Amino acid sequence: MKMNKEEAISDLLSAVIAILPMGTMFVIQLIIPVMVRTNEKIQAERDAIALMESAQETTFLSRLIPNVLLALCAAFVLNFILILFYSREKKNPDIEMMSGTCSHFEVKKPEIM
Repeated sequence: MKMNKEEAISDLLSAVIAILPMGTMFVIQLIIPVMVRTNEKIQAERDAIALMESAQETTFLSRLIPNVLLALCAAFVLNFILILFYSREKKNPDIEMMSGTCSHFEVKKPEIM
């Protein structure tokens, strides 16, 4: 008995559709153990890191050093602002009493000469 092309294609498609769920289940059964082992390794690494972090000593000095450094930085900034504030040039009254241009210069208060 000869099959035409259309019947052959439809039989092939129905065979693929029938096999597809079984193939998918087979692939999933192969992947699940690999994923479980990978997750176990990752969880073991996370547990080891958490154990190392909890084992680190937190002494009084290790908690004090960052606060001391922050206080020193704040003191440095405050000192810098105060120096800038007080080091501004004060106006000299003698300079204020002299005025003029290059061609004409006049001293308003002659006793400063």
